[in-house]
Amino acid sequence: QWYGPPAMKPAGHYVVDAYGLTTDVFATVHGRFFLVHTAPAEPASLDDSGDEWSSAMAYNTTYGPNPAQMTPEVEAAYNAVRDFQVSEVRKRKGNPFPDRVSVGRARNCDVVLRYSYVSKLHAHFITTAAGGVADPSAEFSLVDQKSHNGSQVNGKTLEPGKPVAVVSGDELVLGSLRLRLMDASRFTAFIKRESQRPKSRY
Repeated sequence: QWYGPPAMKPAGHYVVDAYGLTTDVFATVHGRFFLVHTAPAEPASLDDSGDEWSSAMAYNTTYGPNPAQMTPEVEAAYNAVRDFQVSEVRKRKGNPFPDRVSVGRARNCDVVLRYSYVSKLHAHFITTAAGGVADPSAEFSLVDQKSHNGSQVNGKTLEPGKPVAVVSGDELVLGSLRLRLMDASRFTAFIKRESQRPKSRY
C-alpha cells in the first residue's frame, strides 16, 4: 500500500479545470509548471527501507472529472489525454529549502517519481528568485544530484552539481524517464490540442 504524496496523476485529472479556469487561476490551483510523459505508471513495488518519509495517511488514486461536468468537449479531451502522466513541479507543504524543488523516487521529495531508474534524490529544480519557487516570476535551473542513471536537458547530459537553465517546452530525461516540462499555459493548451489530434505527442 502506497502512503504519501501521489507519484503522478493522469492528465485527465486536469481537464475540467483546463477548460473552466483562466491560465492564472489554473496555475494558482495546480502550480506553474508540470512534468508530462506518456508511459503508464510503474507499480510502486520498490524496496524503500531506506526512505526517510513516512505518514499515517494514504492517498486516493482515483482521479478524473465528475461525469456530470463532462461536456462533449471536455469528454473528448479527457479521452485524448488520460494515458499521459503528470507531476506538478512545486513544493510540498512543510518541506524545507524554498529555493528548490526536490525530484526523486523517495517519498519525502517534492516531486515523487516512482520508477526504479530514478534515484531517491535524483535532481533539484532551483531558482534565485527572492520569493523562492513560489515566486510567479521565478526562472528555474535543473541540477543533477549525483543520480545513478544521470539526467539530460534537451539531449545534453548534465554534470552533477552544475545547474542548467530550463524553460517550458524543454525535454528532460531522468534516468530513462522522458518528460516534457510545461508551464500552465502550455499544459492547458496541450490538453485542448490533444482533444483535436489524440495521437500526437507534446
